[in-house]
Amino acid sequence: MSEIFVSYARSSQATAQQMAQALRALGYGVWRDDELPAHRAYSEVIEERLRAAKAVVVLWSEDAAKSQWVRAEADFAREAGTLVQLNLDGTSLPLPFNQIQCADVRAWSGEADHEGWRKVMASIEALLGKSAAPGAVAPPSVAVAQQRLLAVLAFDNLSDDQTLTYFSDGVSEEILQTVSRMPDLKVLGRSSSFQFRGQAKSIANIRRELQATHVLDGSVRRSGDRVRITASLVECAGQTTLWSNRFDRDLSDVFALQDEIAAAVAEALELVFAPAPVVRKVDPRAYDLYLKARSLAGAYVTHRECMELLESATALAPDLAEAWASLALAYADAGWRAGPEGFDASRKRAVRAIDRANALDSSLGLTAVVRSLLLPPAAYSAREALLNQALASAPSDPEILKQASDFAGAVGRTRECFTLIARAHEVDPLNPIMANRHGGALSEVGLFRECYEAAEIGRQRWPDFDWCISSPLLISACVGDWAVADPLIALAEKRGGPGMQALVGLARSFRDPTPEAQQALLARGEAELAKTGTVEFGQILFIHRIGLPNEAFDLLARASYQHLHSPDGRPPDSRFLQGVIFGALAGTMRRDPRFIDLCDKLGLCDYWTATGKWPDCEDEVRPFYDLRAEVSAAISRRPA
Repeated sequence: MSEIFVSYARSSQATAQQMAQALRALGYGVWRDDELPAHRAYSEVIEERLRAAKAVVVLWSEDAAKSQWVRAEADFAREAGTLVQLNLDGTSLPLPFNQIQCADVRAWSGEADHEGWRKVMASIEALLGKSAAPGAVAPPSVAVAQQRLLAVLAFDNLSDDQTLTYFSDGVSEEILQTVSRMPDLKVLGRSSSFQFRGQAKSIANIRRELQATHVLDGSVRRSGDRVRITASLVECAGQTTLWSNRFDRDLSDVFALQDEIAAAVAEALELVFAPAPVVRKVDPRAYDLYLKARSLAGAYVTHRECMELLESATALAPDLAEAWASLALAYADAGWRAGPEGFDASRKRAVRAIDRANALDSSLGLTAVVRSLLLPPAAYSAREALLNQALASAPSDPEILKQASDFAGAVGRTRECFTLIARAHEVDPLNPIMANRHGGALSEVGLFRECYEAAEIGRQRWPDFDWCISSPLLISACVGDWAVADPLIALAEKRGGPGMQALVGLARSFRDPTPEAQQALLARGEAELAKTGTVEFGQILFIHRIGLPNEAFDLLARASYQHLHSPDGRPPDSRFLQGVIFGALAGTMRRDPRFIDLCDKLGLCDYWTATGKWPDCEDEVRPFYDLRAEVSAAISRRPA
């Protein structure tokens, strides 16, 4: 057993990893909950490790102080006399921990001689009864060994026209996208880094909230078709300016300017950056329209205006690949918003636009992502190739990582699905969509405790987002963890609304699966099948978990999933979260060989056989059947 147990909130994961590395370098055995085995209950392992640890190092932060899990682990250590406390951000500690000595490590970045770190080491040595291993030396700065995490902030608008904030934001985002092409640099997502404006642009604040190691900030002043950009790169730990410069350019040279700034950042960080092979000029009017459209993207009421701006931009600059790719995405999104009558027309426009963007610049990550979205969901190999291309182009783009994560989950690579969305959440931690997907992925790999903790953090940060209640409520009810579910049921009832009422009813049916509750859930599945010709995967899972496995598989046998194979078919209104059938909650369902018949309907048997990329559940189901043999049998049963 390890000598030291590290307790922390999920938002402090990078710091916890950094400290664990420093302690291991000194010869200590360290355990963190990212080492939870997949085959054991987390609560059992946590208690076992807590009891065995001679020192429990608690990393207090604002999120940790709100976490019932961190407080429970700290209380266990306090009672056992093994508690070592660190304060990461100056937060006020909860009772009774505010009455115990706590080391201040707010400015620590790996230094062995840091006053707070020396206090921590003294406590650990006293509790373990030994010093660091002879000759062991902690790295002078563990942060240096970590991959750099860069926050590109929204550059300040210094133009005389204050309405040009869309322009300064757009230029900042384009620089962010250019810098993110560096393979050895993680770049935080726009949703997170652009939240810091004005007085919030404190380096200490950004380092604490985003775990950033470096910040790129600056200002934009535009006058007609001339632009002046001032930029500076700051190292967060020492708040040291590594590089700064001012650029005066014609707006037509903006792409070359983006490359120039990215190259300067790369040189300052001793990284390699490959600029675009062709220096492009752009019509300033088209670029302005493109940035205006980007500022409106995602807003439903301005969706038509966004498309019109992009159409105007591409008319003025037919060789502006970025505008064509954004236009294709807008068309595709319009198709999903439209009814069946508008889907075909929107999709055809999207295909034409993305073909044009791809012909102009096939290296754009967005181009590959949109092309993958326009393929049938079951075109697994083609979609995978495009997503790999997008990842190679922009390895730290959170949206691309999310799309790649969704794909991995859909084909049964659950661990890869989790790893990719964890990376997306790491580079965009203040994006509620990424936080939601990350919390769901934690549950899919069986880390229910961490899922609940992530939702708890989400409720504090985004109180208006229903998923912070609905997601953990559904999961805890499914697994029968009523100590978690009951308070969430109370919150859901207080929130109100038809969706929350239905969720509360579903949760209560799992607590008391009466014949009436079973039949009501089955009736909903039958109604969905009658209306759409198919059944959403989550609905099947609920019917199976409530005690009706035969009925669940019967619905699957009668449901059609042909729309997943059709290049022009519009799926029913409900979205198909295919990855749920490979998650932890569907474990008992996968143990039935009939599960392979569903996989065959989805086109997965052909994909697995052709690629040799078998799903993670292969070992899990081995005690019940041979997955590869059942896949072969399913393929052989097809009509000639």
